[in-house]
Amino acid sequence: MFGGAAACQIGVCHDRGGASLDAPLGAGEGCWTVGLGPGELSQGDVVGVACGKGNVPNLEFYLNGRLLDGPSVKRISGDAFPAVSVAGGAAVLMEACFKHTPPGSCQQIIPAAGMM
Repeated sequence: MFGGAAACQIGVCHDRGGASLDAPLGAGEGCWTVGLGPGELSQGDVVGVACGKGNVPNLEFYLNGRLLDGPSVKRISGDAFPAVSVAGGAAVLMEACFKHTPPGSCQQIIPAAGMM
């Protein structure tokens, strides 16, 4: 992230059904995200999102391989897709390989045809 007001939301969302691509992601609207604001990220930081679909689906957020305290989510239902929004000069680079080993049985997301 760069600059004083840079911020981002990273997580998963249900299909937003044509919602504006200019709108920031928000929790409670079929989105489960972690918000990171000014001073919380530096250039080169890695934010990980682990989604488990076991008996109780869950979502956990990691910063540079360490679990973030607090923003874990339980009971996500239905299809959820990776989602990111940025503001205030923030920049996000999404990579197809892991920088940190994912937890437990988590695996890389392989995009379905509808996600491309």
